[in-house]
Amino acid sequence: MSVGPAGEGIGGIKFEDPKVCKSFLYSCCPHEILQSTVRQANVNADVYLSMLYFLQRMDLGECPKIHEYALRADYELAARKKDYFYDVDVSLSVNEVIRGT
Repeated sequence: MSVGPAGEGIGGIKFEDPKVCKSFLYSCCPHEILQSTVRQANVNADVYLSMLYFLQRMDLGECPKIHEYALRADYELAARKKDYFYDVDVSLSVNEVIRGT
């Protein structure tokens, strides 16, 4: 299910474009996974204040790269024929979050 002709995606952008979040295409963007972790914390005020720094680090904010479901669909179709090694990109992204960089 591509948006443009021949899988061109949104505005001519293809899923291989560096502006597209490869982790999103792999259904594993840390920005989405950790989104709203501060709001979901269910702790009392004293514990919250002592954990504030940690909790703020967990909410990464919005991902600066493109998240588009049509591009994910294009990727999933193409990935049946070719390995794009986006699992490596996902691994690097997750490791960066774990290290806190």
